[in-house]
Amino acid sequence: METDAGPGCVQPDGDSAVLLAEFRTWLDRERGLSPVPVRCYSKQSKAFLAGIGGAGALRELDAGRVTAFMVDWTQGRNTWSAKAMVTSLRAFLRFAHATGRTAAPLAGAVPAVASWQVSSLPRGLKAAEIERLLAGCDRETPAGLRDYAVLSLLARLGLRGTEAGGLQLGDIDWRAGEIAVTGKGSRTERLPLPAPAGEALAAWLEHGRPKCDSRSVFVTVRRPYRPLTPESLTAQTVKVMRTWLAELSPGPAGPLFPAQPGGRLSRDDVERLVAKHAATAADACPSVKDKHVTPHTLRHTAAMTLQGRGVASDATFGTSREHALPAAQRAALRRPSACRSAVRLQ
Repeated sequence: METDAGPGCVQPDGDSAVLLAEFRTWLDRERGLSPVPVRCYSKQSKAFLAGIGGAGALRELDAGRVTAFMVDWTQGRNTWSAKAMVTSLRAFLRFAHATGRTAAPLAGAVPAVASWQVSSLPRGLKAAEIERLLAGCDRETPAGLRDYAVLSLLARLGLRGTEAGGLQLGDIDWRAGEIAVTGKGSRTERLPLPAPAGEALAAWLEHGRPKCDSRSVFVTVRRPYRPLTPESLTAQTVKVMRTWLAELSPGPAGPLFPAQPGGRLSRDDVERLVAKHAATAADACPSVKDKHVTPHTLRHTAAMTLQGRGVASDATFGTSREHALPAAQRAALRRPSACRSAVRLQ
């Protein structure tokens, strides 16, 4: 049974653990949510149950206590963390009422989080800062080749961290110069593969990626080889990036972009990877120090770059990243034909 346990997490009591398991099943079957948001909602709801004294406290729960919990919990947390708790808690309270655990519907008692759209936009990086970020990857090592490929996809194509970590070998069409990206809502889009990103992918596949059974493009570079999972790309890893140890040399075969240890790169892995190279880039490019560089920052930078070229607007980039490129522009973005046959792994 999944418990959402993690290092330093407070374990739920028996009743709470059973309740959370039922909640996850409800989210899956009744709401049709994918595994990642199910885990997120469950994790936030576990914190709520711990804050009110366990599952048994739901019987006496009222609107005032819900609001008081949110006011206390959001102290010292950023807007995105607060919004995640609001969404999760509202879903949990709907579930609690639907299953008869609360006498009244309390989802409306969860206060909204104030935010302003423009103020929440990340600060994009300049072209020179992007180049310095990429230059910090030691492409003489497998880990450096992998990091360079991941950063290239984030900065050149605007992929989300989870999308980069979830790429499979079969998603790359070298002949057409395209990749299939599965994003939000499990929707798959075919995107043109820019030449620099394609060349970085080819170098990783040929010279860096360890041989393994995994079909993930990005995997860890030490045993046991595993794909990078979405969870390992979260912002929490930024806090520990300075303690990130150099990855060991790869063993036998593994996924395309390996993580630590030896598997598919997770969301935390990608977040940590970006943070590590941002810290390196800041030493040579002081302006990077003033910016909070995350995978989303690179995605925003890619969107602004495309908008500057007249290819897409922020709105179209957010909803449809292929931005209806004309045939001529798609062809210009694709990799040279000489590179398409460089790697034959599928």
